[in-house]
Amino acid sequence: MKVASTTVMRSRCDGVREWLSRSGTCPLSLSVTYSGEHLESSKDDELMQEMFDILLSFADRWGDVNLSMPENIFNKLQCDINPDTFSPLKSLETALYRKPYWGDTEPISIRLLAAPGRRRITLKTALHMTASGLVPPIWKHLTHITFTSLTTDIYLFILLIQCPNLVFGNFFVHSSQRYETVADHRQVFLPRLESLAINDSGAHELMAIIFNAIKAPDSTRLLYRWLNPGLHYFMFGKRETRAAGPPTVRTPPPFCMIMNM
Repeated sequence: MKVASTTVMRSRCDGVREWLSRSGTCPLSLSVTYSGEHLESSKDDELMQEMFDILLSFADRWGDVNLSMPENIFNKLQCDINPDTFSPLKSLETALYRKPYWGDTEPISIRLLAAPGRRRITLKTALHMTASGLVPPIWKHLTHITFTSLTTDIYLFILLIQCPNLVFGNFFVHSSQRYETVADHRQVFLPRLESLAINDSGAHELMAIIFNAIKAPDSTRLLYRWLNPGLHYFMFGKRETRAAGPPTVRTPPPFCMIMNM
């Protein structure tokens, strides 16, 4: 469903209401896209809220949801959301964005991530943002995680520790540019992990620690892409480039594929 002009929105509100009223008790698979940056008029705002109210009235049947829209529009949808209402929700994919603003690193809040039954999450956000505030407060039930937004290496380490049921993971990682002793002497037990893909834009000691800490006996695929052969440091207003290599893994498993790009 793609949200459009006032006339089209009126028609779609009526159509969605009728379709949902006939859907019985079946789990719902929803896709909502808003391609603009803002609402054109107060009437558009009213119709948008009406559409969201219709969808939310069936929240207890949402099973698979895909949301793509600006952050300000998304906040209209989630302003009254109680995550506990969405217990059937198993899969959530979000593509949320805001206008670029230099220095704006505040993560987008996504209340649906706290839905108790979700197993799969895919988070797509603008590149100037990080995923560091997006991960749900309850991690242990997640089986599939995809972050197409950047997150730091230390945050990835913390995330993996708290996802013991992870089966598939795909992450884009950049350097935290600081060494974290919290990663020393820790092990990441992932007994169900089958596939892990990491796209890394800057390697250093911590990434090597992460790889060596992962214990995943059932894994069949580990893909590591090193996307940036140089680390860029900004110190006292001066940019310096230092050579950097991919992390050294002491005992790489037979399924491990390391690619330098």
